[in-house]
Amino acid sequence: MGKSYLIKSVGISALLYALEIQCAPENVIKEVNDIMWYFIWDGKPERVKRTVCMRNVTDGGLGVPNIRALLDACRIKILANIVSDGLETWKLLPKSFLGILNEPDPMKTIAATIQNREGRVMPPFYVECLEAWCSLNCNKHPKERNIRDYFVRDNIDLNIDHNKMSVQLKNDIWKPVEKCPRKELYVLRCGTVNISRKETEWSNKYVNIEWNKVYNPDEKKMCSRKVSEFQWKCINGAVTTGEKLKKMNLTDGVCKMCGCEQETLEHMLVDCDTLNNFWTIVIQMIKKNVPDFCYKEKHVFVGYTDGDYQTNNIVNFLQMNAIWQIWKRRCVIMYDERWITEEELWEFFLCNIRSAEDIAKHFESNKVKELFNKLKC
Repeated sequence: MGKSYLIKSVGISALLYALEIQCAPENVIKEVNDIMWYFIWDGKPERVKRTVCMRNVTDGGLGVPNIRALLDACRIKILANIVSDGLETWKLLPKSFLGILNEPDPMKTIAATIQNREGRVMPPFYVECLEAWCSLNCNKHPKERNIRDYFVRDNIDLNIDHNKMSVQLKNDIWKPVEKCPRKELYVLRCGTVNISRKETEWSNKYVNIEWNKVYNPDEKKMCSRKVSEFQWKCINGAVTTGEKLKKMNLTDGVCKMCGCEQETLEHMLVDCDTLNNFWTIVIQMIKKNVPDFCYKEKHVFVGYTDGDYQTNNIVNFLQMNAIWQIWKRRCVIMYDERWITEEELWEFFLCNIRSAEDIAKHFESNKVKELFNKLKC
């Protein structure tokens, strides 16, 4: 997630500035995408689909920018500024290229131009602007009927000027593009978030999963970023368990902690015989803070969403730190060949909670402070 922030704040900002008023060749976009994804995954094979990574954090992604959607949002905004009211001299040349220099109704002319672009020669930049507009759910000026009747029939709000470019936001609300910030246009251009293959698998295995609550960042403020990202990897199947390493011919796939069964994600974090006592103590600790907590296996992988804000925060904080310590223990046993007992695992777990509590003292959120004050170890 930190790399995603770097890309947006340092890399993409400079690129968008350079491509603000000039064409973006496909080979350049492809090269930038290759560099960006190479940076995110450290040159290793990508373990999560790009479409999932490009979601917002609240939708279960990393917020990695979609370059094409960003450029399209810029193009749509520029086109809206060109056809907007005003007599600025800079509009004369683009209006001439678009064929709307002396047109009283520029939107109708642009709609006709889009449908018959082959009959008009214009610079590639303005072709990109028109194509970006076509890719979005903009209203296009109808040819044959009265525009007011068109919008009345479709139950569109008449309080805005529909002779201007408008976009349909959530809940059937229409808004002029001139008044839309680029962020809104970018979200519209990216489209709806489709459920991923891994989310479908989890939903089939554990019914009634509320993904909007699972991905709610407010419920993970108490955890460090590494802990939150590890749970994200668990949800998206990006953890390199023994089962996956066996397919790569790197190990025999057997769990190095119990040495009996194949190391799947479920076995490594829950079912391994060397974790029985540890999970018993962790669940007792959770029930001290949340007496009505009912443990289920799905809570370990996708989080706890059955209670209110405080309950969810406490349960998720303890469970996410628990699976993070289990993962670290497994890596030490597997790669450093040093055995860690369940007692040592418990001590590491408590140390991690105390360090997180020290960090939480610097949080501005009073809710987080209250939760830590109530947490009983």
